[in-house]
Parts: sequence; structure tokens; C-alpha cells
Amino acid sequence: MNVRTFTSKYKVCYLLFYQRCIDAREAERRKTEIKGWRRSKKMELIYSMNPELEFLEIPTKEESHPI
Repeated sequence: MNVRTFTSKYKVCYLLFYQRCIDAREAERRKTEIKGWRRSKKMELIYSMNPELEFLEIPTKEESHPI
């Protein structure tokens, strides 16, 4: 099976935003919600967490705080 994901299709290499979710259902709901937004609203969300647009690494559970 040759599945073309967004990251492989567009050769995405850097993380600018992430959001922790309680479970997969919540993550899917949030993803669907954000996908429906216009680009400017998505950029506002990214800038609210990462105003310098620095490349991020997902912290370990010990380092992170739930949203």
C-alpha cells in the first residue's frame, strides 16, 4: 500500500505548532475543526503559541503541561 500523507507529499520537515489531546477522538475532532479554518486564523493560532516561528520539538510528558 502506497499511502501519500500530507507530510510526505509536501516534504514537511519542521514543526511550528502542536497541541496535546487527551485521546485520539479529541485529536481528530480538533484537527477537523482547524482544517475548516481559513489560513489567516490558522496562522493566528500558530503565532499565539510560537510568535517567533521557531522550529519546535514535542516535549516529553515530564516537560509538558496540558492545555
